[in-house]
Amino acid sequence: MRFFGRDFGDRGDHEAAARHRLFVRMMKAKDFGDRRDVDRLLVEATRWMKAHPYDAVIHEARDQLRARFPPTR
Repeated sequence: MRFFGRDFGDRGDHEAAARHRLFVRMMKAKDFGDRRDVDRLLVEATRWMKAHPYDAVIHEARDQLRARFPPTR
């Protein structure tokens, strides 16, 4: 079955959905999350950026989370 000219199950569909879920979770964590949630999302965002180094949206969201929740040492 085709949806907008593409077959269901194409790799791009899965990656786009995963990227969207990650972005939404990052934006919600920025406003409502605690430190533990943010740390987990930053790890996931870093993994995403290693696989997709030119993804400006996730990069900017990751920077916003880091600014809101700076590293503690």
